[in-house]
Amino acid sequence: KWIQDVQQVVWDKKRKDGSFTIYKQDSSIGSLHTFTRAWPVSYTFSEPTVSGNELSVEELEMVCEEFERTS
Repeated sequence: KWIQDVQQVVWDKKRKDGSFTIYKQDSSIGSLHTFTRAWPVSYTFSEPTVSGNELSVEELEMVCEEFERTS
């Protein structure tokens, strides 16, 4: 919904603040990040093949006014 809103409405009114966590392979926290006043600029999704062992990959590219590693 966020991407659709940005595409259909003035993007400046749909900016969001948020955070995300990057995990290590052993499931422990690798780093924490926060961002402010962000909006999406692109989104891609790879379709897995039925016969393959590939993972699906989602990519969301955002522009943000501030980005900080908090841990």
